Amino acid sequence: MDADGGGPEEDNGAVKRRGHLGRRPRRLALVPVGAKSGCCHLPHSRLSHHYTCTAPPGHHEITLSCKKLADISRMRAESVLLQITQDYQELNGSHYETLDGPPSPVQFSRIVHISRPALFRGCFTASQFPALQHWNDGYICDKMQGRPISVAVTPDGRADALVSGTDAKTYFVEPYSQQMAAREFFAALSSVRTVSIEEIPSSHLQESALQSSRQGQLHTGEVCYLQSQNGNLYSGQSTGGSTAEALDEPSEFMPLRGDVPKHIEWATDALGRGPDAVNLWIGDERSVTSVHSDPYENLYTVVRGSKTFVLLPPTEGWLLREQRYPHATYTRPSPGSPLELIPSPANHPTVRWASVDPTRLSAPAAPLRITVNAGETLYLPSGWWHHVSQRGDGPDGKGVCIAVNWWYDMEMRGMGWVWMSLLRRLGGPSDESVEPGSEDADSGSD
Repeated sequence: MDADGGGPEEDNGAVKRRGHLGRRPRRLALVPVGAKSGCCHLPHSRLSHHYTCTAPPGHHEITLSCKKLADISRMRAESVLLQITQDYQELNGSHYETLDGPPSPVQFSRIVHISRPALFRGCFTASQFPALQHWNDGYICDKMQGRPISVAVTPDGRADALVSGTDAKTYFVEPYSQQMAAREFFAALSSVRTVSIEEIPSSHLQESALQSSRQGQLHTGEVCYLQSQNGNLYSGQSTGGSTAEALDEPSEFMPLRGDVPKHIEWATDALGRGPDAVNLWIGDERSVTSVHSDPYENLYTVVRGSKTFVLLPPTEGWLLREQRYPHATYTRPSPGSPLELIPSPANHPTVRWASVDPTRLSAPAAPLRITVNAGETLYLPSGWWHHVSQRGDGPDGKGVCIAVNWWYDMEMRGMGWVWMSLLRRLGGPSDESVEPGSEDADSGSD
């Protein structure tokens, strides 16, 4: 959802109003220093140039830097955003809907139209969603056998997050992706696990996975999180898109498909299409998802453990102070060595990411906090910002947390997408318009 900064007319208008200093603002014009008088729009890529507000003969010229003009424009935008934030909070408060049981298609359609989070308890029967009953460690490992799975590995449990490098720069860092078998993964998950790598029967591991585990590829203290979010259960193609007809395309977790519905009937009926992706998430209490937003109507069911979501509506995204950050990736130089943060080449696009931790926000922000327990389903509307922490199903919240989510593409027609794009533009990075190559991060987490 890349968004440029304010348009040239907005900046020009801001200069006219700010630069007049009490004289007749409609006669002022913005021109580059040294150029002929006349009206000129503010170029997107010339922030270092100086411009002059010219007045009729006999009036003084006022020289302002484009950086100053951008600051004025941002102050005006934030004033508008603050009013929008307050209006939304007054109308909606901290309420979110809870239902004991699944909504009807009509109920869910209304909830999506309002675009507020909702919590559903008891949405699925055991026959509809067998994973809720069967998915313990042993069951999953037996089903998966020695199939390799892609696991995100980080030093501290923060994948797709902002990290300070050894050069004191702040980077957006993607995790190291490691292939391992399910039993190896569960053994590495949490400090309360009693199974060690040496205890894993070789019959359950492919030779490559067994060899890599014996070489000690996981360094002490590293955190594993299964978060591939690429339709690792069902992809848009395998769900059949708008019809939700399975095409049986291969996926990493094909042996587990029989335990998870490929779509949610009442959601598919309400939205008129099937999900783009169905994803499996497995981790422990050490994994935290940094705040981000997605262009999907998200239905998120916890199978084991619990997840706590800190939520902000699109109207409060500007308080997260998105900035542009250089990209980097964790890599492992050799088996058994610690992960290293390696910056991407200088020509790699920068990444737009929130710079503020929403758990520490104060007024005017008013985040919702919703804990989703095993068997419960959260509806997370498209465009809502969310930070996610989790607790396992063991003592003191340790152990394993498992969840499944269904991503339904948001409706692009109407005002929803346009409105969210406008909010992103108004609250975006101050130098957004001068980035030659930039991208929104595609979060790999919840």
